[in-house]
Amino acid sequence: MKKFNFYKIGLSLGLIPIIGLALILFVFWFGLTFFAHNIDVDGIGFLYIMASVPIVFVGFVLTIISIFKNDNKSIFRPIIGVVLIILNVPTLIWILRTHEEISGRAYLKVINNSDFNIDYITIKEPENKKDFGFLGRGNSKVLYFNPDYYSPDGMTYPGIGNNYFLLTINKKTTEKNLPIIHPGETHKIIIDKNLNLTNIHLNKIEFNK
Repeated sequence: MKKFNFYKIGLSLGLIPIIGLALILFVFWFGLTFFAHNIDVDGIGFLYIMASVPIVFVGFVLTIISIFKNDNKSIFRPIIGVVLIILNVPTLIWILRTHEEISGRAYLKVINNSDFNIDYITIKEPENKKDFGFLGRGNSKVLYFNPDYYSPDGMTYPGIGNNYFLLTINKKTTEKNLPIIHPGETHKIIIDKNLNLTNIHLNKIEFNK
């Protein structure tokens, strides 16, 4: 009968859950960054964390036991295993903060249906300006930014007021008003032949009035 290996099983239980959570974050980030598609992982992420806590705890206990059982003949491996499991805590904090940061961005899938290659496409806000480089004719690109909280009347509405697309073509820059875009939203922006913008809201977010 094969001997129960406290170290291997404990380390597996202690590390696999956090790897799975990192994978969930990656899927969320990948969908937004490359497709401007908001994959809702909040519910499954919360349930996953709740289910993972007892699993990681059992893994931690088994790894501690392996120090005294000395299954691996060397005490250093199980000690390193315990340290790795403890590192789950800062890793979890980093994952949650990264998810929050990504969730606060606005993602735009920009489609260039004009007759021009756009040398530089830039988002200009009241206090920020970000260049996204070249966008060829007939191509698309996913951009993201953090909408400023600004409006001409002094109130703080997210994404409202003085937000522009700057389209540089053959060293000439055309300025176009951006639609109202809130943090956490995804939009499809179509640039037509006359460099006018058509906005399609991909994940309508309702705010309480």
